[in-house]
Amino acid sequence: PELNERELSYIVLHTHFTRKQINDFYVRFLSYYPRGHVNFDQFCDLYCDELKHLYNSRPLLERIFHHIDTDKNGQLNFKEILFFKAISMPETDIDEKFRWIFFLYYTNHDHQIDKHEFINLCHFAYYIHGKLLTTKRLYELNNLFEKFDIDDNQQLNCNEFTELCKQCTDLLELITPMFTNTKWNIKKDHHLPKYSTTTTATNELTSDRIEYLMKRTKFTREQILNYYESFRCRCRSGRLSKSEFINFYQK
Repeated sequence: PELNERELSYIVLHTHFTRKQINDFYVRFLSYYPRGHVNFDQFCDLYCDELKHLYNSRPLLERIFHHIDTDKNGQLNFKEILFFKAISMPETDIDEKFRWIFFLYYTNHDHQIDKHEFINLCHFAYYIHGKLLTTKRLYELNNLFEKFDIDDNQQLNCNEFTELCKQCTDLLELITPMFTNTKWNIKKDHHLPKYSTTTTATNELTSDRIEYLMKRTKFTREQILNYYESFRCRCRSGRLSKSEFINFYQK
């Protein structure tokens, strides 16, 4: 099937692609997918390399797939794939990307993200990166939600969510691994309190370090994460002096 003039004009109007680029993309798309659609497994194959830095990319790919499957038929057609490609392009307007991110993560279909959805989003973001969401960090994120819930209705609308992300750039990076080529160029409001990660890059328990510990010990991933959270709660700096080491293991 060929793109008709109406479809072509619509894509040109709503993306930065030229007619020639769209036609070239379409020819290439049909050469790989002659039926004119992509199922979930094919979608994973298409984008898994771009998300290979994640500990587990599949939950994110599932969320993206269902989000861009606008007609909800379990398949992605050329336009749905192309619009996803368009939103991830560097030249796409930043505010447009924030709106897309908001609608990707809200689940109640009420154009709001309530606190339960927000906390689930945080757990989701940390999980796909193989990071530990500590109790202290969760407390900070709760406070962050309260800070940007301007109308105090226990929900964030798109504008409130966008402002939160602009101030909490470490969370923004965790929830947007599909936008690795985006330079957010965010100007922070320095009058607001800083919300950054509670661990330094040196002390952070990354997915690679967890894998290393699992290979060198008999501990499971869950045991390592639980022990690490306990350690961070009792040792805020992430390091033990000699006296702290003695006290730590005497308890």
